Amino acid sequence: MVNEFGVTRWNPGAAQYMRDQMTAFEAHGLNYALWEWPSSWRPFVSSNNAFNFLFGPDPENNTVVESSDLIEVIEEFWARNTALP
Repeated sequence: MVNEFGVTRWNPGAAQYMRDQMTAFEAHGLNYALWEWPSSWRPFVSSNNAFNFLFGPDPENNTVVESSDLIEVIEEFWARNTALP
């Protein structure tokens, strides 16, 4: 199990880095948990959201964006899940 991995959402190449990591995890049969760090507490959201991929690649943004390269990679891998809770 790989727990709490991720990438700072505004790093150049973040989407490829995430793709490489999740590809490696799956190639080795590892379960993994992405570190998203979402919060509804506004003071926290506006000051500590580097790993919340839902906010897109702009470090100044602290609201959910419709899409980004990083979101697309994560959703692609999540779509492969076949087991339901």
